[in-house]
Amino acid sequence: MTSLESLFFTLPAERTRPFLARLESLRVRYQRRIHGWGRGAHVSVYAGTGMEFREFRDYAQGDDVRQIDWKTTARFERPFVRTFQNEDSRFVHFLLDASESMRSVAADRKLDSARDLALALGYLALCTEDPALFSVFPATAGGQHHVACTSRARVFSVRRFLAAAPSGGELDLPEASAYVLRQARGRSGTVVVLSDFLYPEPGWRQALRQLAGHGLQVAAIHIQGPSERDLPRAAEQVIQVRDSETGQTRRIAIDEESRRMYRHAMAAHRHRLQSFCYALRIWYASFAPPDARPGDYLEDFTLRQLPGMGFLRGKV
Repeated sequence: MTSLESLFFTLPAERTRPFLARLESLRVRYQRRIHGWGRGAHVSVYAGTGMEFREFRDYAQGDDVRQIDWKTTARFERPFVRTFQNEDSRFVHFLLDASESMRSVAADRKLDSARDLALALGYLALCTEDPALFSVFPATAGGQHHVACTSRARVFSVRRFLAAAPSGGELDLPEASAYVLRQARGRSGTVVVLSDFLYPEPGWRQALRQLAGHGLQVAAIHIQGPSERDLPRAAEQVIQVRDSETGQTRRIAIDEESRRMYRHAMAAHRHRLQSFCYALRIWYASFAPPDARPGDYLEDFTLRQLPGMGFLRGKV
Protein backbone atom coordinates (compact mmCIF):
# COMPACT_ATOMS: atom_id res chain seq x y z
CA MET A 1 0.00 0.00 0.00
CA THR A 2 1.49 3.35 -1.00
CA SER A 3 0.95 6.57 0.90
CA LEU A 4 -1.55 7.70 -1.77
CA GLU A 5 -3.82 4.67 -1.51
CA SER A 6 -6.73 4.19 0.83
CA LEU A 7 -8.47 0.89 1.32
CA PHE A 8 -11.63 2.67 2.41
CA PHE A 9 -14.25 4.85 0.77
CA THR A 10 -14.82 7.30 3.64
CA LEU A 11 -11.46 7.24 5.46
CA PRO A 12 -8.56 9.44 4.23
CA ALA A 13 -5.49 7.63 2.90
CA GLU A 14 -3.19 8.93 5.65
CA ARG A 15 -5.39 7.30 8.32
CA THR A 16 -5.69 3.92 6.62
CA ARG A 17 -2.48 2.29 7.83
CA PRO A 18 -2.88 3.26 11.55
CA PHE A 19 -6.49 2.05 11.45
CA LEU A 20 -5.50 -1.32 9.97
CA ALA A 21 -2.74 -1.71 12.58
CA ARG A 22 -5.30 -1.29 15.37
CA LEU A 23 -7.70 -3.71 13.70
CA GLU A 24 -5.02 -6.41 13.79
CA SER A 25 -5.32 -6.53 17.59
CA LEU A 26 -8.99 -7.61 17.40
CA ARG A 27 -10.88 -10.68 16.34
CA VAL A 28 -14.52 -11.80 16.03
CA ARG A 29 -16.01 -13.17 19.24
CA TYR A 30 -18.06 -16.35 18.93
CA GLN A 31 -21.13 -16.65 21.15
CA ARG A 32 -20.91 -20.43 21.33
CA ARG A 33 -18.43 -23.18 20.58
CA ILE A 34 -18.98 -24.24 16.99
CA HIS A 35 -16.82 -26.44 14.83
CA GLY A 36 -15.10 -24.97 11.81
CA TRP A 37 -13.36 -26.59 8.87
CA GLY A 38 -9.84 -26.85 7.56
CA ARG A 39 -6.81 -25.51 9.39
CA GLY A 40 -6.99 -22.09 10.96
CA ALA A 41 -6.40 -19.97 14.04
CA HIS A 42 -9.47 -20.91 16.11
CA VAL A 43 -9.55 -23.44 18.91
CA SER A 44 -11.74 -26.30 17.74
CA VAL A 45 -14.32 -28.16 19.80
CA TYR A 46 -12.58 -31.36 18.76
CA ALA A 47 -9.27 -32.83 19.87
CA GLY A 48 -6.85 -33.21 17.02
CA THR A 49 -3.25 -32.92 15.94
CA GLY A 50 -2.61 -29.25 16.64
CA MET A 51 0.36 -27.83 18.53
CA GLU A 52 -1.40 -26.94 21.79
CA PHE A 53 -1.66 -29.65 24.47
CA ARG A 54 -5.25 -30.36 25.55
CA GLU A 55 -5.36 -33.22 28.09
CA PHE A 56 -4.35 -36.77 29.04
CA ARG A 57 -6.85 -39.57 28.60
CA ASP A 58 -6.83 -43.34 28.92
CA TYR A 59 -5.44 -45.27 26.00
CA ALA A 60 -8.16 -46.90 23.86
CA GLN A 61 -7.78 -49.53 21.19
CA GLY A 62 -7.01 -47.88 17.89
CA ASP A 63 -5.14 -44.90 19.38
CA ASP A 64 -1.80 -44.00 17.83
CA VAL A 65 0.85 -45.56 20.08
CA ARG A 66 3.13 -42.63 19.27
CA GLN A 67 0.83 -40.44 21.39
CA ILE A 68 1.34 -42.54 24.54
CA ASP A 69 2.87 -40.48 27.34
CA TRP A 70 5.28 -42.93 28.96
CA LYS A 71 5.97 -40.89 32.11
CA THR A 72 2.28 -40.63 32.97
CA THR A 73 1.77 -44.28 32.01
CA ALA A 74 4.56 -45.37 34.38
CA ARG A 75 3.22 -43.21 37.19
CA PHE A 76 -0.33 -44.56 37.11
CA GLU A 77 0.59 -48.03 35.81
CA ARG A 78 -1.88 -47.87 32.92
CA PRO A 79 -1.44 -46.35 29.46
CA PHE A 80 -2.30 -42.70 28.86
CA VAL A 81 -2.19 -40.74 25.59
CA ARG A 82 -1.70 -37.04 25.02
CA THR A 83 -4.40 -35.18 23.09
CA PHE A 84 -3.82 -31.86 21.38
CA GLN A 85 -6.10 -28.97 20.58
CA ASN A 86 -7.15 -28.88 16.96
CA GLU A 87 -7.27 -25.52 15.21
CA ASP A 88 -9.76 -24.73 12.48
CA SER A 89 -11.08 -21.84 10.43
CA ARG A 90 -14.52 -20.30 10.11
CA PHE A 91 -15.71 -18.17 7.24
CA VAL A 92 -17.11 -14.65 7.58
CA HIS A 93 -19.66 -13.73 4.91
CA PHE A 94 -20.63 -10.08 4.37
CA LEU A 95 -24.03 -9.45 2.77
CA LEU A 96 -24.16 -5.85 1.52
CA ASP A 97 -27.40 -4.08 0.70
CA ALA A 98 -26.68 -1.96 -2.41
CA SER A 99 -30.32 -1.13 -3.17
CA GLU A 100 -31.52 2.30 -4.25
CA SER A 101 -32.34 3.39 -0.69
CA MET A 102 -28.68 2.92 0.25
CA ARG A 103 -27.49 5.43 -2.35
CA SER A 104 -30.46 7.75 -3.03
CA VAL A 105 -29.24 10.48 -0.63
CA ALA A 106 -25.65 11.01 -1.71
CA ALA A 107 -24.69 13.06 1.36
CA ASP A 108 -25.60 10.19 3.70
CA ARG A 109 -23.01 7.87 2.07
CA LYS A 110 -24.78 4.82 3.47
CA LEU A 111 -23.47 2.52 0.75
CA ASP A 112 -19.90 3.74 1.27
CA SER A 113 -20.28 3.16 5.02
CA ALA A 114 -21.48 -0.42 4.39
CA ARG A 115 -18.54 -1.03 2.05
CA ASP A 116 -16.06 0.32 4.61
CA LEU A 117 -17.47 -1.77 7.43
CA ALA A 118 -17.25 -4.88 5.26
CA LEU A 119 -13.64 -4.07 4.34
CA ALA A 120 -12.64 -3.33 7.95
CA LEU A 121 -14.26 -6.43 9.42
CA GLY A 122 -13.14 -8.52 6.46
CA TYR A 123 -9.53 -7.43 7.01
CA LEU A 124 -9.88 -8.35 10.67
CA ALA A 125 -11.16 -11.82 9.72
CA LEU A 126 -8.27 -12.34 7.30
CA CYS A 127 -5.83 -11.51 10.11
CA THR A 128 -7.08 -14.62 11.90
CA GLU A 129 -6.92 -16.78 8.75
CA ASP A 130 -10.70 -16.84 8.30
CA PRO A 131 -11.80 -16.71 4.64
CA ALA A 132 -13.87 -13.60 3.95
CA LEU A 133 -16.70 -13.63 1.42
CA PHE A 134 -18.46 -10.54 0.10
CA SER A 135 -21.85 -10.54 -1.64
CA VAL A 136 -23.62 -7.47 -3.03
CA PHE A 137 -27.38 -7.43 -3.61
CA PRO A 138 -29.59 -6.76 -5.57
CA ALA A 139 -27.81 -9.04 -8.03
CA THR A 140 -27.81 -8.10 -11.69
CA ALA A 141 -28.28 -10.69 -14.41
CA GLY A 142 -24.89 -11.89 -15.64
CA GLY A 143 -22.97 -9.59 -13.30
CA GLN A 144 -20.54 -10.59 -10.57
CA HIS A 145 -21.99 -10.04 -7.12
CA HIS A 146 -19.77 -12.31 -5.03
CA VAL A 147 -16.04 -12.43 -4.30
CA ALA A 148 -13.97 -14.49 -1.85
CA CYS A 149 -10.69 -13.49 -0.26
CA THR A 150 -8.27 -15.61 1.77
CA SER A 151 -5.30 -13.25 2.16
CA ARG A 152 -4.74 -9.74 3.46
CA ALA A 153 -2.50 -9.16 0.47
CA ARG A 154 -5.56 -9.38 -1.81
CA VAL A 155 -7.86 -7.10 0.16
CA PHE A 156 -7.47 -4.31 -2.42
CA SER A 157 -9.03 -6.60 -5.01
CA VAL A 158 -12.09 -6.73 -2.75
CA ARG A 159 -12.11 -2.93 -2.64
CA ARG A 160 -12.09 -2.79 -6.44
CA PHE A 161 -14.90 -5.35 -6.58
CA LEU A 162 -17.05 -3.34 -4.18
CA ALA A 163 -16.38 -0.13 -6.12
CA ALA A 164 -17.40 -1.74 -9.41
CA ALA A 165 -20.38 -3.77 -8.15
CA PRO A 166 -23.71 -2.43 -9.50
CA SER A 167 -26.00 -0.62 -7.07
CA GLY A 168 -29.61 0.48 -7.16
CA GLY A 169 -32.87 -1.36 -7.65
CA GLU A 170 -35.04 -3.17 -5.14
CA LEU A 171 -33.55 -5.65 -2.66
CA ASP A 172 -34.97 -9.13 -2.14
CA LEU A 173 -33.49 -9.86 1.28
CA PRO A 174 -34.86 -13.44 1.66
CA GLU A 175 -33.37 -14.33 -1.74
CA ALA A 176 -30.02 -12.82 -0.69
CA SER A 177 -29.97 -14.80 2.56
CA ALA A 178 -30.83 -18.01 0.69
CA TYR A 179 -27.81 -17.36 -1.54
CA VAL A 180 -25.58 -16.96 1.52
CA LEU A 181 -26.81 -20.29 2.89
CA ARG A 182 -26.02 -22.02 -0.41
CA GLN A 183 -22.49 -20.62 -0.26
CA ALA A 184 -22.07 -21.83 3.34
CA ARG A 185 -22.80 -25.46 2.35
CA GLY A 186 -23.28 -26.47 5.97
CA ARG A 187 -20.00 -24.98 7.24
CA SER A 188 -19.80 -22.92 10.41
CA GLY A 189 -19.14 -19.22 10.39
CA THR A 190 -20.46 -15.70 10.76
CA VAL A 191 -22.78 -13.77 8.46
CA VAL A 192 -22.77 -9.97 8.72
CA VAL A 193 -25.77 -8.26 7.12
CA LEU A 194 -25.10 -4.58 6.31
CA SER A 195 -28.33 -2.81 5.40
CA ASP A 196 -30.59 0.12 6.18
CA PHE A 197 -33.37 -2.48 6.60
CA LEU A 198 -35.83 -0.15 4.84
CA TYR A 199 -37.59 -3.26 3.68
CA PRO A 200 -41.01 -4.78 4.50
CA GLU A 201 -40.84 -6.21 8.00
CA PRO A 202 -41.98 -9.77 7.07
CA GLY A 203 -39.10 -9.94 4.60
CA TRP A 204 -36.28 -9.00 6.97
CA ARG A 205 -37.77 -11.23 9.65
CA GLN A 206 -37.79 -14.18 7.24
CA ALA A 207 -34.25 -13.51 6.03
CA LEU A 208 -32.68 -13.17 9.49
CA ARG A 209 -34.62 -16.13 10.85
CA GLN A 210 -33.44 -18.48 8.10
CA LEU A 211 -29.81 -17.41 8.57
CA ALA A 212 -29.91 -17.89 12.34
CA GLY A 213 -31.85 -21.13 11.98
CA HIS A 214 -28.99 -22.85 10.14
CA GLY A 215 -26.51 -22.66 13.00
CA LEU A 216 -24.67 -19.59 11.72
CA GLN A 217 -23.63 -16.72 13.94
CA VAL A 218 -25.43 -13.67 12.52
CA ALA A 219 -24.76 -9.96 12.96
CA ALA A 220 -27.10 -7.25 11.70
CA ILE A 221 -25.53 -3.81 11.27
CA HIS A 222 -28.23 -1.21 10.75
CA ILE A 223 -26.88 1.57 8.48
CA GLN A 224 -28.63 4.91 9.02
CA GLY A 225 -28.03 8.25 7.35
CA PRO A 226 -28.22 11.72 8.93
CA SER A 227 -31.07 12.70 6.59
CA GLU A 228 -33.27 9.92 8.02
CA ARG A 229 -33.52 11.46 11.48
CA ASP A 230 -36.29 13.85 10.50
CA LEU A 231 -38.44 14.96 7.59
CA PRO A 232 -36.80 17.49 5.28
CA ARG A 233 -37.37 21.21 5.69
CA ALA A 234 -39.44 22.48 2.80
CA ALA A 235 -40.90 25.80 1.75
CA GLU A 236 -44.23 24.18 0.94
CA GLN A 237 -46.48 22.60 3.56
CA VAL A 238 -47.41 19.66 1.31
CA ILE A 239 -44.73 17.82 -0.69
CA GLN A 240 -44.63 14.77 -2.90
CA VAL A 241 -42.29 11.95 -1.84
CA ARG A 242 -41.22 8.91 -3.85
CA ASP A 243 -40.16 5.46 -2.68
CA SER A 244 -36.63 5.18 -4.05
CA GLU A 245 -36.95 1.46 -4.78
CA THR A 246 -40.57 0.88 -5.82
CA GLY A 247 -41.11 4.28 -7.44
CA GLN A 248 -44.44 4.78 -5.66
CA THR A 249 -45.29 8.42 -4.85
CA ARG A 250 -47.34 10.00 -2.10
CA ARG A 251 -48.20 13.51 -0.99
CA ILE A 252 -47.61 14.30 2.68
CA ALA A 253 -48.06 17.34 4.86
CA ILE A 254 -44.96 18.76 6.55
CA ASP A 255 -45.90 20.05 9.99
CA GLU A 256 -44.89 19.35 13.57
CA GLU A 257 -47.37 16.51 13.93
CA SER A 258 -46.11 14.69 10.82
CA ARG A 259 -42.53 15.18 12.03
CA ARG A 260 -43.43 13.65 15.39
CA MET A 261 -45.13 10.71 13.71
CA TYR A 262 -42.12 10.18 11.42
CA ARG A 263 -39.63 10.16 14.30
CA HIS A 264 -41.86 7.79 16.24
CA ALA A 265 -42.18 5.42 13.26
CA MET A 266 -38.40 5.33 12.68
CA ALA A 267 -37.71 4.70 16.39
CA ALA A 268 -40.33 1.93 16.44
CA HIS A 269 -38.74 0.33 13.36
CA ARG A 270 -35.32 0.30 15.02
CA HIS A 271 -36.79 -1.11 18.24
CA ARG A 272 -38.62 -3.95 16.45
CA LEU A 273 -35.51 -4.86 14.47
CA GLN A 274 -33.30 -4.78 17.57
CA SER A 275 -35.77 -6.78 19.69
CA PHE A 276 -36.18 -9.41 16.96
CA CYS A 277 -32.39 -9.80 16.69
CA TYR A 278 -31.95 -10.15 20.43
CA ALA A 279 -34.67 -12.79 20.58
CA LEU A 280 -32.80 -14.90 18.00
CA ARG A 281 -29.34 -14.25 19.53
CA ILE A 282 -28.34 -12.12 16.55
CA TRP A 283 -25.81 -9.37 17.17
CA TYR A 284 -27.43 -6.00 16.44
CA ALA A 285 -25.60 -2.71 16.04
CA SER A 286 -26.74 0.65 14.74
CA PHE A 287 -24.26 2.52 12.55
CA ALA A 288 -25.58 6.09 12.70
CA PRO A 289 -22.88 8.75 12.18
CA PRO A 290 -23.72 11.95 14.08
CA ASP A 291 -22.99 14.06 10.99
CA ALA A 292 -22.08 13.66 7.33
CA ARG A 293 -18.53 12.44 8.12
CA PRO A 294 -18.84 8.64 8.34
CA GLY A 295 -15.06 8.17 8.15
CA ASP A 296 -14.57 9.56 11.66
CA TYR A 297 -17.38 7.42 12.99
CA LEU A 298 -16.03 4.28 11.28
CA GLU A 299 -12.97 4.14 13.54
CA ASP A 300 -14.92 4.76 16.74
CA PHE A 301 -17.62 2.23 15.81
CA THR A 302 -15.19 -0.54 14.86
CA LEU A 303 -12.51 -0.04 17.50
CA ARG A 304 -14.67 0.94 20.48
CA GLN A 305 -18.36 0.26 20.04
CA LEU A 306 -18.21 -3.25 18.55
CA PRO A 307 -15.72 -4.50 21.22
CA GLY A 308 -17.84 -2.82 23.89
CA MET A 309 -20.91 -4.70 22.63
CA GLY A 310 -19.01 -7.98 22.64
CA PHE A 311 -18.99 -8.60 18.87
CA LEU A 312 -15.20 -8.11 18.74
CA ARG A 313 -12.56 -8.92 21.33
CA GLY A 314 -8.84 -8.64 21.78
CA LYS A 315 -6.57 -11.49 20.72
CA VAL A 316 -5.61 -13.92 23.45
